[in-house]
Amino acid sequence: MFKSIIYKEWIKTRWVVIISFLAVFITLIYIQLEVRHYIELMTAFANWLYIVQRKMLYYEIFKYFPLIIGAVISILQFVPEMSKNRMRLSYHLPISEKKLLLSMTFIGFSLLIVNLAIIIGGLVEISYIYYPTEIVQSMLFTIFPWLLGGIAIYFLTSTIILEPSWKYRIILIIIAFAFLKLLFMEGGYNEYQFSIWKYVLIIVFFPLMVLFPGHRFRKGIN
Repeated sequence: MFKSIIYKEWIKTRWVVIISFLAVFITLIYIQLEVRHYIELMTAFANWLYIVQRKMLYYEIFKYFPLIIGAVISILQFVPEMSKNRMRLSYHLPISEKKLLLSMTFIGFSLLIVNLAIIIGGLVEISYIYYPTEIVQSMLFTIFPWLLGGIAIYFLTSTIILEPSWKYRIILIIIAFAFLKLLFMEGGYNEYQFSIWKYVLIIVFFPLMVLFPGHRFRKGIN
C-alpha cells in the first residue's frame, strides 16, 4: 500500500521536483561563478571585506527557495485531493486515516529534504573552495532558519489545505504568517545562532498538525 501511495504522490509532484532540482543546480553554478568573478575583479582581500564588514550574503538568492519549494509541493499534493473530493475516497483505502496522512506528508517532506540537502551540500562545497571554515560555519547558521521556514511552510500549508473550516483556515494562516516572519527577520550573519533551537523544537510537532484537520474533514466537522 505504501508503494502505491509513493507512486501516487510522485505523479502529482514529479514536475515541480524535477524543476526545483534543476533550479537549485543552476543557482549553485551561478553563485560559484559570481563569487569567482568578484574575487578576480576585486581581489580576494576586497571580497573578504565585503563579506565580513558589509555583511554581503553571497548565497542570499536561496533565501526564499525553501519557502517556495515547500509550499508548492504541499499545494500539488493536497489541493487536488480536496478540490475534487478525492480525499474521501482515499479514506476508504485499507489503511488507517493517521497512517495515510502521515505517509502522504512523509513523502512530500522527503522530497523537500532532498532539495534542502542539495542546497546545503552545494553551498558548503562552494564556500570551502573560496572561504575559510569560519565563513562556512557562519553561512550554515545564517541559512538554517531559511531551511526551517521551508519545512514549516510545508506542514502549515498542508494543514491549512486539509482544514475544512474557513474560520480555522484564517486562524492558521495568521499563525503561519507570524511564525514564518520570525524566521526571516535577520539582517546579517549568525543572528539566530543561539535561539534557533527553540524554533526547531516547535517545528518538530508540526507533522502532527495535519492529523487534526484530516480527522475533522473525514467526520464532516465544520
